[in-house]
Amino acid sequence: MNYVDPQRKALEYLRDARNLLGDKDRWTQGVWARDRFGKQTDPLAENATCWCALGMLRRVAKMTAMCPKWPQEFAIARDQLLTASREKYQKNITNVNDDKRPDRAYHDTLSVYDRAIANLKRSLK
Repeated sequence: MNYVDPQRKALEYLRDARNLLGDKDRWTQGVWARDRFGKQTDPLAENATCWCALGMLRRVAKMTAMCPKWPQEFAIARDQLLTASREKYQKNITNVNDDKRPDRAYHDTLSVYDRAIANLKRSLK
């Protein structure tokens, strides 16, 4: 079995999630994920069409809600998002994503992803 550096895998998760959330139609607020009718669904469900910041991270990492212990690479990616959110907005990523001003929330969510990616890239050098 090939060794995969958990930090590099975490960076891949963050980049993949950020790229997918770059399409505003793939972003939502208030729940992990929604289907095409706007109904709440699981982030890994086939019918999911849009995700919140953490829901998209779960989607790209294929993390189920029932996972008893998060794999290291997912935990690193999640922690990078939480840290970047606190650094930039002094709020949890969930609060940034679910801000009452949707246009601002969307752009701020992408900004948190950008910062998390930059922070992790810097730590890998």
